[in-house]
Amino acid sequence: MMKWLVNESDHYVFHVHAGSLAQKDIEEIMEYQEHCLKYVLQVLRLELEEKIHYFLCDSLDEVGMYYGDYVPCSSFFRDPFEIYAVYSRKQKAIGFHQDVLLLANLINRPNAVAIREGLAMFFNKKWFGVHNFEWVLYWLENDQYVSLQRLMKDEYFYDYPPYLTYPVVGAFTQYLIMTYGMDKYLSFYRLNESTVNKRFKEMYGEGIKTIEKEFLDYVRLFKLDYAMKERIIELISEM
Repeated sequence: MMKWLVNESDHYVFHVHAGSLAQKDIEEIMEYQEHCLKYVLQVLRLELEEKIHYFLCDSLDEVGMYYGDYVPCSSFFRDPFEIYAVYSRKQKAIGFHQDVLLLANLINRPNAVAIREGLAMFFNKKWFGVHNFEWVLYWLENDQYVSLQRLMKDEYFYDYPPYLTYPVVGAFTQYLIMTYGMDKYLSFYRLNESTVNKRFKEMYGEGIKTIEKEFLDYVRLFKLDYAMKERIIELISEM
């Protein structure tokens, strides 16, 4: 197993392999990741007392090895403060996503993966370069949209490909925050009611079915242009 070289910044301890692309780009990576983290801390009203250990791997296989199931993987976080991510010429899985999942655990860990991933995708804004809302429009226009009432149940969330689920829950989370504010959303995130629908009713005054209809009415105010539609089709064919 290759030895790690260590580089520290204000909030991170970065681990890279000697001679790797990550080692070559480490100054740029540290600056970029610090900007991402500081924004997340500001938005989530959090303070970080420990440094995050960030392991930059050379391949998807290496990330999967550290995860433990040996299935190729782009990134994951491990409690309390570790992140593993691939950093190669083909894919650079750094940025907001895993930091948000890790830090949001300091607030709560909702029992619906759609809520947790929705918050991470709110910060990402895009999935493979395409805005979350444009993905939702694509699924709506092609009659392949999956209801949030269904996606909020973990037993169904994983039945669908991530290029459908992640942008949908990300766009919905962005709609909630834009419409009702971050403070209300953070209060919602802290709730531990037995069902997601009860949480929506308690915090937003309506069940998820009504809130989802309002969300889709908003999304349908926009149109997906031909070039973006072709780009999404191309991305799906490559996944």
